[in-house]
Amino acid sequence: MTVLRRSIRPNALDSTVIDGVNQHQRSDKGFGPALGPERLQPPGRFEAIGYTVTQGASDWVFGPKDAEIQTDVLTGWAVAAREMGAPSIGDIIGWLARRRDHIAAGRSSMRVGHVDFFAQPITTR
Repeated sequence: MTVLRRSIRPNALDSTVIDGVNQHQRSDKGFGPALGPERLQPPGRFEAIGYTVTQGASDWVFGPKDAEIQTDVLTGWAVAAREMGAPSIGDIIGWLARRRDHIAAGRSSMRVGHVDFFAQPITTR
């Protein structure tokens, strides 16, 4: 699940952008619908064919010193949300400008939910 947390007051469009990003993550990338923020299927599929799976939270955490990656992430989110049709181009430009202003002022931090997993065969072939 995509999570945007900041040390500043949330913007009214944050949830709209995050919803758009999550919707974009589920869209077909040429191989059928993507899993998006739902992450439970791959580990279960590996377990079903005889693998042990280890998984754990590995959130991406960016602080005020991580301005470049925060800018890149938010820009990507703005593009993805806009590709899904909402919010309007004017709203998304304004949202991104306000987020970039917070980053430039050193008042922005982000936590993006992320899970890694490692699948290993139980037996050797």
